[in-house]
Amino acid sequence: MTLRALLLAVLIVASVSAQNGSGFDRASAQRDTLALLKQLVALDTQNPPGNEILVATHLEGFLRGVPGIETRILDPGDGRANFIARLRATRPTKRAVLVMGHMDVVGADMSKWTSPPFQPTERDGFLYGRGTIDDKGALAATAVAMRLLAAQRDTLDRDIILLGTAAEEGGDQGIDTVIAKHFDLIKDAEFALNEGGRVRARSGKVFSINIQVTEKISYVVVATARGSSGHASVPLPDNAIAALSRSLARVHDARQPARVGDVTRAYFSGLAKVEQDPAMRQAMEAIGTAKTQAAIDKAAAVLSRDPVHNAVLRDAASLTMLSGGIRANIIPSDATATLNARILPDGDIRAFVA
Repeated sequence: MTLRALLLAVLIVASVSAQNGSGFDRASAQRDTLALLKQLVALDTQNPPGNEILVATHLEGFLRGVPGIETRILDPGDGRANFIARLRATRPTKRAVLVMGHMDVVGADMSKWTSPPFQPTERDGFLYGRGTIDDKGALAATAVAMRLLAAQRDTLDRDIILLGTAAEEGGDQGIDTVIAKHFDLIKDAEFALNEGGRVRARSGKVFSINIQVTEKISYVVVATARGSSGHASVPLPDNAIAALSRSLARVHDARQPARVGDVTRAYFSGLAKVEQDPAMRQAMEAIGTAKTQAAIDKAAAVLSRDPVHNAVLRDAASLTMLSGGIRANIIPSDATATLNARILPDGDIRAFVA
């Protein structure tokens, strides 16, 4: 189940309900969010080609006619639509809050799924389908929250804007287009909330809600090896695929030094309070107060046993695609690999590649 999505709707509405003393039907909000999420997942918006107009139209229909909510589909005519809904507070005293979510999803290899990716499937307490978390869960939760809050808009001190974007998974038809051509629709927002962070649960109960305040910078790095080509019956010492393989093995095995800033320290210090593994908890506490690189490295060695913690602590690159050769009996003259490098905000991609 996309717990983060349900919590977003629950927390936003519950906070307002608590302010004005009205009741809040948590179970109903969860059911509505799950139902809408299933509908959105069933819409195939793989990017490419995107076809985000499907989700934009569905969200527009979900919110159409709700008193206080204005909707607008920004459709350039090629299916790469963006969507904006605005809940207007009756008497706003503060600037709007912008809540974002993207409507496209990463492509799905149908042969590798145990259930069809665009047929939402509940199994063992989880919901399976492309986009359940990234990022249709957030869209569903926000849309449900806005519809519920519309009945309480006399109590709101600011407008709420939902922005569903195209092309987050690649392309410039999304937020770039909104800023370039439709910025007037969102320019009065005081701050924006987007996807990120994690909601973690044990035995069905939430024990931590993480807030992401920044993000690693993503770079696509292409490595090319060149060598002599020839017939495969005569092995050649400068085989391009062999050279590329050796270099990729070095990249995969390399580990950059751990770097921690104030946000990273605060994150691990907070997480230590709910961590059950004693060694991991001690490392979290240590890295939160470490004064030297040696102390950071010692704590990081333990934390890095968890791939997510490891990614938070250091620059890294993942090997994602390989290409080389045209026939089984021909040694190719070149081979290429694509890597996705994720660099900490204060990092230098050129130094990392070198």
